[in-house]
Amino acid sequence: MIIQTQRPWHLIVLDTVLTVIAWAGFLALFVMGFKSLWAMLQNHNPEYLVNEVIPLINTFGFYTILGILNALILFFWARYNIYRFRGKERRKPIENLNQDGLLHSFNISHASLQALHENKVVVIHHQPDGSVAAVQTLQ
Repeated sequence: MIIQTQRPWHLIVLDTVLTVIAWAGFLALFVMGFKSLWAMLQNHNPEYLVNEVIPLINTFGFYTILGILNALILFFWARYNIYRFRGKERRKPIENLNQDGLLHSFNISHASLQALHENKVVVIHHQPDGSVAAVQTLQ
């Protein structure tokens, strides 16, 4: 179950503005990097090519291979789980609690459970171990 709440409009606007600023900054840095690389290659500076570009390409290649490896691991793990749980229902609904189940779960008396059902507002007193000590009605 996904719980969706209404967000105030000013938070939506703030989120959108910050996202646009972040993307604009990323694209600006990306474009500046390519402009710098293009300018160095246009000037035919062989030292820049050997000292900067080739190690950069090696690093990008390593990260690309690592990303592809991660994608393959995720893909095959998902396929394995599809094969492993084929025909099995993993997301069974929770059984409805009956009155005896509630009494056992909360360790309360019949009178306390009846007070919880009959009143809209109650005060529940707890013991130090977290169990219910008493249920007090406010009427």
